Amino acid sequence: MEHIARTPAPTASDPRIDLLSERERAVLLRVSLGETNEEIGEALFISTATARTYVSRVLTKLGVRDRTALAILAHRSGFAAGLR
Repeated sequence: MEHIARTPAPTASDPRIDLLSERERAVLLRVSLGETNEEIGEALFISTATARTYVSRVLTKLGVRDRTALAILAHRSGFAAGLR
């Protein structure tokens, strides 16, 4: 993850991110920062169970298998760098 974080983010975005709601994008950003479901819940004022549900939805919508893949997608697309 440190290598990915140091790699300059591309200017081209991943069109799959456009499928996400505003809340799902907020969750994706938090996942890309390495936050747990509990931390995401606290930051977004939702329960841990709701945060877990949002993470699951984002995984499904983006077609990736785990949180690590979500973080990689967010960084490679420039989303995590605030380019979107």
